[in-house]
Amino acid sequence: MPLTDVESAGDVVLRRAPRLLPTLARGVLNGTGKRPRPDAVLPATRLVLPAARIDPARVAAYARLCGFPPTGPLPVSYPHLLGFPLAVRLMGSRAFPLPLAGLVHTIHLHPLAARPLGFPRALAHGMWTFARCAAEAVPPGAAPVRLTAAFRAPVLLPATVTYTRRDAPDGTGSTFQLRGGPAAGHPEGRVHLYGTVTYGTATR
Repeated sequence: MPLTDVESAGDVVLRRAPRLLPTLARGVLNGTGKRPRPDAVLPATRLVLPAARIDPARVAAYARLCGFPPTGPLPVSYPHLLGFPLAVRLMGSRAFPLPLAGLVHTIHLHPLAARPLGFPRALAHGMWTFARCAAEAVPPGAAPVRLTAAFRAPVLLPATVTYTRRDAPDGTGSTFQLRGGPAAGHPEGRVHLYGTVTYGTATR
């Protein structure tokens, strides 16, 4: 195994996953002073981790937290955790044209951190909300599947939300959504997230 990362034709082959906290700190430093530009071009670099390791204990903890079955196939949303450190390294580099923000934020922890950004209370993390819906939307053992989701509004904490799913008559998949309770302008509840599940198609 090489002792350093290997770069070739725009690809950087990593010998191990980046350490998250130092990578986040470097991203904050590199992002200081950056301003988004409409003509910004994303770097062509691609990070590759050939020997990505899956820790069974971490998978089990993730499954419990998000409502997936304790045994069976890898939770459909878990690959996001494997790719997240690589995404942070890409977005935290000097070549990335946008500032690094919103990945790890105290707005999910305390209302005092959320208020300066216009939120009266702390927010549920979007990827947990997505994973919790995915645990309900994808039947155990259904593989392969293609899962898509769109975020419409944050979930303020504490909150009571309603999850609904509608299966396609031909059995090819389903649609789902997460709604809040009735509110001004949203008598049926505000849509926080909606998505689709299609069976027999590999997730990309």
